[in-house]
Amino acid sequence: MLHGQAYKDLCPKQILLKLATTPELQKSVPNLANLAAVVLSIPVSTAECESGFSAAKQIKTCLRNRMNRNTLNNLMILSLEGPDPIDFDFEKCADIWASKKKRIIDI
Repeated sequence: MLHGQAYKDLCPKQILLKLATTPELQKSVPNLANLAAVVLSIPVSTAECESGFSAAKQIKTCLRNRMNRNTLNNLMILSLEGPDPIDFDFEKCADIWASKKKRIIDI
């Protein structure tokens, strides 16, 4: 089946993705479709995980050890996936924050 014309020009990752997401293939070969979904979810390396631990170590220091989980999670997401501080528009962010509700301090 995989050696047919429909799959001839696809790379292995595309074939696995097609197996995992096509309803007809899921019905005809359910075990193979489940295996393809599992294979696609396994990380190729541990670099992302190690990057997360490194970010957590930088954020949660001895002085900030009582931080709750939600705050730590939000700061880690911002650190790992947020914009580069050089590209971030702090003026626009301050304007949006100030417009959310009446503030005592004028910005």
